[in-house]
Amino acid sequence: MKEYKAYIFDFDGTTFDSGPSMGPVFRAGFEAIGRTCTDEEGLQYMHHSIQWLAEEKHFEDRIQEFVDAIVEAMETPENLAKVAPFPEAEGVIRALKKAGKKTAIVSGNIADHIKLILSLHHMEDCFDAIVGSDMLEKQKPNPDGIFLACKMLGIEPGEGAVYIGDSEQDILAAENAAVDGILVDRLGKDRHLAWTKVKTLKELLS
Repeated sequence: MKEYKAYIFDFDGTTFDSGPSMGPVFRAGFEAIGRTCTDEEGLQYMHHSIQWLAEEKHFEDRIQEFVDAIVEAMETPENLAKVAPFPEAEGVIRALKKAGKKTAIVSGNIADHIKLILSLHHMEDCFDAIVGSDMLEKQKPNPDGIFLACKMLGIEPGEGAVYIGDSEQDILAAENAAVDGILVDRLGKDRHLAWTKVKTLKELLS
């Protein structure tokens, strides 16, 4: 695997397994605006921006209600307990940092929520920068999150940065930022895609 100066990670589905919490979280959001959502739909929606979802489901005029309900649901004790790092994530990230690499998160999730989850798992020192959707005007596949992370890390995107994510939106964001992208395909469901893929973050160290 190619070696990089800076490793920028997506959060949900890449470094942390937040899938079990997504059904209840999105259900709460849709209930707040008088709609319904299945757990399966929640897993799909986690890979898209709220703006995209609002446009797709036609509730642009009620985005704030939706977001408020989602944020409240994400931080209930029962949903926080459902979010955990993938088994190899902490070891890989600490190994990268020990090797002198810069690390960051760029996520469609909210920065303070990410920081809360990291602190609950004693991983707040694993990342040099965190960029959440609330810090950006435009969401992935727009590259602004990657650009901001690089700025916070003190590097230019072309100076050896890579973005690692688990969705097409993540890799398109990497392409739009003109950095390498690595798709985390844990289940082998994206074999048809031509991008560089790994099944586990451990492969970043090989």
